[in-house]
Amino acid sequence: ALVYAELEVTSEELREIKNKVLEYDLDLDGIQDQLTCSYWERWGSATCVITTSKFGEVSLNRGCDRFGILKSVSNEMHDLVCNRTERIQWNQKNLEYVWPDE
Repeated sequence: ALVYAELEVTSEELREIKNKVLEYDLDLDGIQDQLTCSYWERWGSATCVITTSKFGEVSLNRGCDRFGILKSVSNEMHDLVCNRTERIQWNQKNLEYVWPDE
């Protein structure tokens, strides 16, 4: 199964276009934030950095075949999806996204 994402980017499309910027109000303050993704040639995956108006720049520190922005919210930020189903949630205390295996 594939977790539905409001917006998404895949490593397959980045292989062709190299970079893509998604705009979405991730931090729920009414201002568009940016998810800037590029193709990581060594691993054949997408890697992204988030720039929010509230928290500044947030690196996701991993590569995925697909990154998506979910409708669900945890700790005042929209959740993300990596690959098909791996949900990534915001940690308000550390100001970072936390992977399920951490």
